[in-house]
Amino acid sequence: MMIFALLLKGVICDYLQDYQQLESSSICPKYSCAISSIKKPFSNSCVMEYSSTQYYLWQCPEESTANYCNTTSFSCQVPPATVKISYVGESCTESADCYLSSCLKETCRGTAQNKTCVSHEQCDIGLRCNSGNFTCQPQIPVGGEGCRSYLDCVNWATCNLTYSSQRGICVEYSSLPIGSYVTDCIGTFSYMCASGYCTKKYTFASTGICAKAPVSNSTMPKICSSNTDCIGNVNGISLTSSCVCGYNKYGNKYCNPFIGDLPGKVMLSSWSKALKTAGKCNTARRSSDGCMKMIGLLKNTTQATLGFYYYPLYILNDVCIEEIYNKNYYVDYSTSIVLPLMMLALTFY
Repeated sequence: MMIFALLLKGVICDYLQDYQQLESSSICPKYSCAISSIKKPFSNSCVMEYSSTQYYLWQCPEESTANYCNTTSFSCQVPPATVKISYVGESCTESADCYLSSCLKETCRGTAQNKTCVSHEQCDIGLRCNSGNFTCQPQIPVGGEGCRSYLDCVNWATCNLTYSSQRGICVEYSSLPIGSYVTDCIGTFSYMCASGYCTKKYTFASTGICAKAPVSNSTMPKICSSNTDCIGNVNGISLTSSCVCGYNKYGNKYCNPFIGDLPGKVMLSSWSKALKTAGKCNTARRSSDGCMKMIGLLKNTTQATLGFYYYPLYILNDVCIEEIYNKNYYVDYSTSIVLPLMMLALTFY
């Protein structure tokens, strides 16, 4: 898999650390399932490089201990071992399972209110580590002042430091209208803006203004050959997104969506809903896989996020691609979110 980390103020997704930026080479490899013994990968392998741009895949046998496909070595291997670490609010069997906390009644319990702390991860649910006196104190509600970081705010809000670092205001995610000033404008993205889109006020700072989101000019999915094929607009101004390779049997490249396109709207609404129900998670774990799994929305946020940032990867996948390269997206075929997002693939690109 690939390596890419989404680190925007307010949301950090664990699974995106397994991704890197999409390929944008002039010739895209073709990926399809092996359908004959001639094209089937060799013994103990799951991917066969038939030519420099043609790959045939075969799922590793489920009954074998070596049922994990290593897409670097192309071999079936024993799945890599995972170490389960539980955080405040998450399940445990003993205190050794808990990070910076202790296990009580099968739940990791953190430091109580008014007790000393050195990090947000230590504090119990609903609390944050006050940087002023280093004690666990209640998270600041929406509209409340005094935050210095999004971690100071309740889990469905982030910190808007438009006045000073001493009296930031906690703002609900995806709530500010066009024209509002925000201090989380990274590139052109803001978690505070209802549109998800912002324009920079200063070149080298994260201060910006919420603006109308750009949308694609073309119906999606759109096959492309270069970025110049991927045109969108906002207020009559033309913008360009990236044209990148997917995992399909045709070697097609597709345009990435703009934040104003439906995949972007689905991502913003999915996270807004999830974070509003993440109150039983530690403030520093609000958007982690563990928190999303605990509230039953990991599949929704995973698919919505990957469906926006890596949309070309999920167009016209063979079944073996879903299982080997894109398993993080196709986490469960029975979930209700899969069909809508697959319909997006047919509608947008």
